Amino acid sequence: MAAATLLGLASYLLALIVIRAPNWGPHGALEWGARYMLTFYPFLAVLAFWGLKAKWWTISSGVIIGALIFLGLGFQIRGLWTIYADKQINAALNQSIAEASSPYIVSDLWWLPLNAAPLYQQRTVFFVTPDNLTAWVDLAAAHQIQQFLLVTLNSSLLEQANQKSDLHQLTPLEHDNLENLLIYHLAIENKP
Repeated sequence: MAAATLLGLASYLLALIVIRAPNWGPHGALEWGARYMLTFYPFLAVLAFWGLKAKWWTISSGVIIGALIFLGLGFQIRGLWTIYADKQINAALNQSIAEASSPYIVSDLWWLPLNAAPLYQQRTVFFVTPDNLTAWVDLAAAHQIQQFLLVTLNSSLLEQANQKSDLHQLTPLEHDNLENLLIYHLAIENKP
């Protein structure tokens, strides 16, 4: 019994060290560390099951444990599918941005600058809120920027910006829809 307790404690401490290990610097700290450790979670579940089996085993607890394992596997599969789908969408978005002719990217999505990091040497990325898009357009026009790429989830953002501005009109040159992401190639024109 003492050997099993010691093995369980050692396994727990090892798992704790492995889970906490990526929580610094380039590994994304606490936000991303747990995501990178996703592959280790099933192994930790086996360790937990092993300890639980030694303590408590009846027919009804077997059904409960089976249901929990099934539920856990479902969450794992859903999580892996979500990561895969997000990576595909992000790759398609980066490709769409890279193929655009405008050197300026404007977005109200907080995560777009992180997603478009590989394009920083080729494009200039601006983050705006829906409330200050009109002010950004006025400043851009004053600095001779005539076209830009707008990436948003807000389908009414372009219309709102055109209604708010007294000086400039945003005219779509091209429009692309990637999942729920709207990608507009816009021209800045003076209002008559």
